[in-house]
Parts: sequence; structure tokens; C-alpha cells
Amino acid sequence: MAGVNRHMMMMATAALVMTAVACDSRARQEGEEGNVQFFYLPADSSTEFDRPLAVGSGMLLYLEGIDDRRVERVVEMRVEPEGVFRVSPSTEYPHAVVLSGQHAGTARLYVEVEGGGERFSDATSFQVADVARADLAHVCADKANAAYLVGTPISLAFQRYSSGGDVLVGSARSCGLELSPETMDGRGRCDEAGFHLTPITEPGPVLVRSSIQPARGSRSELGVQVISPEVLDFEPASGRLRVGRSDKLELRPVTRPPHGDIWPVCNHLWMNVEVLTPETCLGSDGSVNFDVEPSEENTISLRGQAPGVCEISVILPQISDAEWIFDAPVDER
Repeated sequence: MAGVNRHMMMMATAALVMTAVACDSRARQEGEEGNVQFFYLPADSSTEFDRPLAVGSGMLLYLEGIDDRRVERVVEMRVEPEGVFRVSPSTEYPHAVVLSGQHAGTARLYVEVEGGGERFSDATSFQVADVARADLAHVCADKANAAYLVGTPISLAFQRYSSGGDVLVGSARSCGLELSPETMDGRGRCDEAGFHLTPITEPGPVLVRSSIQPARGSRSELGVQVISPEVLDFEPASGRLRVGRSDKLELRPVTRPPHGDIWPVCNHLWMNVEVLTPETCLGSDGSVNFDVEPSEENTISLRGQAPGVCEISVILPQISDAEWIFDAPVDER
């Protein structure tokens, strides 16, 4: 079973690489000799190649041939000067290498590759920088405390900067953040898109502390409350609908008493929506019953049909059978 899962993961990652190449969302750089294009897939979808790699972080760097050349495997690699970053072959992808930041500085990566019956070489430079300060925040609210549903992945907004203000890239387990209680140690990983915690299976509080100098206006610690679905509630819907137009209603999930304080809930939810007043509103495609996926970030697209009040029913089929009713005014254009 483990072998099957590993194979599936490799296929999924390969598909991700192919999709990224097709959309040209890679951070890429042509080599000095014009033979190889170096690229990586930033977690934050940036296409800027020359952002520094954080000391203590690693990244997967792919190589592809330019013009008709193909890179089938890397046969030699070296770093000049040594000590700025390490380079090692990828255990999963023969056309990729792993870079690991060691010390602040700039070094040149030289590679020799094989493909299409020939060998050819190329080189490019990388900068490595120390982490000087960091931004730490919840993704859904500018507050010290927020909640997340039990059993779901947790991502915090976390960005590292060099002393010169550059955003640092790379993935690491030890990235200057400490978790308590101690049973949470080792559950997180950071990259340029944030700090990611594996799903936590029991409700309860988790404190995230940063040992890095906070950026101006940022916090050095956050409270994470892991909640069960029974604690989930919503604020009134936010948004305005107009006749003849498709507009969005934003639903903001929160915790509710008797939990205590009302905290924002930072999950994007799968919602089933039923329009209860089709005379005043419909789904943007004319439907009275439709699903809203998590990628839509808790916003519902509705089209105003006539002035009045639009009323909808929302159920969260993946986590609860509870029903919430929301309404919003529908105005003339």
C-alpha cells in the first residue's frame, strides 16, 4: 500500500509540474550558457526567480532543456563557492535537484545533464539570506485569535524577510515558530506561502510563537482554537444584490456561545445553497439549488430578479446537517 501511495503522489506532483508549465506560472531562469532553463514552483504562485533562499530552508529545482534539448537526468552538480547552499539529486525526479540554504551569500550552481543522446552543461546563481524579520497573522482576520475546524489543514499567513526586505523562499520544518502544547511539536512546515499545520484531530487551543523579530505591525504570537462543528456559526451575510446583475454575498463563519469569545473561523467551506425566494433572486446560473466549493472562499454568487428580499438556506454537507438562513436586500440597478 505504501508503494502505491508513493506512486500516486509522484504522479500527482508530476501532473502539478505539467500544469504549472502549461500555465507558465513557474519561477524560471535561463542558464548562463543558454542550454538549460532552471525553474521551481513557488507555493505563493510568484513567478519571480531571484528571491533569496532562506538559511535552513530547501527547495526543489527543476531543469529542462532549451529549444530541442531534453534533460533526462543530472549527471554532475557542484556549488562555487561551497558553503552557501548544498545541492543534492532529487530522489523522485531525475531532472531535478534539491537546494538547501546553509549560510548567507551568493553562489553559482553548475550542472551537467544528459538527454536525447547528448551531454550538456549550464549554470546559474542563487542568493541565500538569513531571516531577519517575519509577518505572522491569521488568514481570515487581523486578530490575535481565530478558530479552525477539527480535522482540517491549518494555514497561517507567515512570510519571512531578509534584512534588505526581500521575501525569502524555501520550505522548512524549523522556521522560527514554536507550538504549544508540546504535543504539537513537529506538526508544522513553512514555505513562502505561509505556515501549515497538519490536521489536528482533537478540539483545543494551540499557541504559535515566533522567535523572529516581527515586521512592523505584525504579531509575535497567535492563538489557534481548534473547534468541533457544533461550535460553528455565522455572522449575517454581507453584500448587496441588484436586479439584473450577478453579485456576491460573503458569509463569515464564527464561533458561537457557549464557546465564550466570538472568534472568526478561518475555514473555507463546502456549502449547499437553496434559494428560498426565486422571485427575487437566483443562483448566478439561474439555479435554485447549487453547491459552493471551498475555492470560492465562502462567497455565494446570486443574481437579482426583482426588488425585495433574497432569502437562502445554507447547509454544510461535509461537516454538519445544521441549516442556516440568510437574507439580503435586492435593489434596483
